[in-house]
Amino acid sequence: MEFRKDEPKGFMTHKDNLSTQPAANVPTFDGREKSINNWLEELDKLQRVYGLTDESVKTLAWTRAKGTVSSFLGRIMQESPLLAWALVKKELEKTFGSVVGPQQAFGMLIRSRQRAGEDVTSYSERFLAAIKKAYGPVWINEASPLTHQQLIGVFLDGLSSHDVKTRIFRLQPETVAEAIRKAKEESLAHKRFYRPERVEEPMEINHGRPRGCFNCGGPHKCRFCSRRGSIPAVPSRQINRVSTPHDDRHLRRCFVCHKPGHFMRDCPQRGGRSHQQSLN
Repeated sequence: MEFRKDEPKGFMTHKDNLSTQPAANVPTFDGREKSINNWLEELDKLQRVYGLTDESVKTLAWTRAKGTVSSFLGRIMQESPLLAWALVKKELEKTFGSVVGPQQAFGMLIRSRQRAGEDVTSYSERFLAAIKKAYGPVWINEASPLTHQQLIGVFLDGLSSHDVKTRIFRLQPETVAEAIRKAKEESLAHKRFYRPERVEEPMEINHGRPRGCFNCGGPHKCRFCSRRGSIPAVPSRQINRVSTPHDDRHLRRCFVCHKPGHFMRDCPQRGGRSHQQSLN
């Protein structure tokens, strides 16, 4: 095995020990702020699952780093080979992570919400990570009961299911851990026993202004519609009048001229007759 000049001391031994580990599952990191948290979480997960030492995790992080991150880790491992992995993570977060102050971290904690399609477990993990950034890594030992109640309220406000919110609120948990545990239980029970019922949609009742045109649905009248070529035009004098489905013109008789075929209101002699009666 060849030894590169830029490799830190003791790299060959740890690299041989990591040859059987699934190091390829760890993503590479090139210094972007958005991906540093996921990268460090994958390294911590690999350390817990396979029981890796701090030296092995530091070497694995150096192999999966690129560019300035690789040079930064190599310099730390050469200058301080006995530095713990927890301290190396802090240096990485300070150098390549986003600078988040206490007030900004507390604001991010208050605005934590369950995302669309996200389960309660993932939301609770993000919520706990936000608490650690706002109150510190040992917040659970130093937090007072009042702080726990405030954090429980923020956690409940972020849940998307109103049923889970109501049930946890009635149970009155005393700590954040208890609230998260009950939220997971209620969410699993809701997924297991929930059966969507048939939704009976009510009849649509329109209390607004009725449409004017029955051809295109516009606000104008049918006789002024530009699309009325698709339906037969209706004379204006026959609109809003009672009509029968069959032709009953032979049953109509005018009381002015006494001729069949029309009514008195449509009689052409009505105007002259009424004028003569007024003169008499």
